Amino acid sequence: MGIHHTYKSQRGERSFRKQQKQEDLRKKSDARKFRKKLEQERNNVVVPIHKIITLDLLTNPNKK
Repeated sequence: MGIHHTYKSQRGERSFRKQQKQEDLRKKSDARKFRKKLEQERNNVVVPIHKIITLDLLTNPNKK
């Protein structure tokens, strides 16, 4: 005769696994949001007020 587990006896283990899964998803989501925010900040280009905005300034990808 072996060890028989019932649905109720494994309740704590299931809830722990579910909680771990939720925490992992939350961490992934937070990391994704943080990377997106950093990328947006990096892409923001501020042109000084005294500088003339030309088409070359707007379209040249090599100039930062």
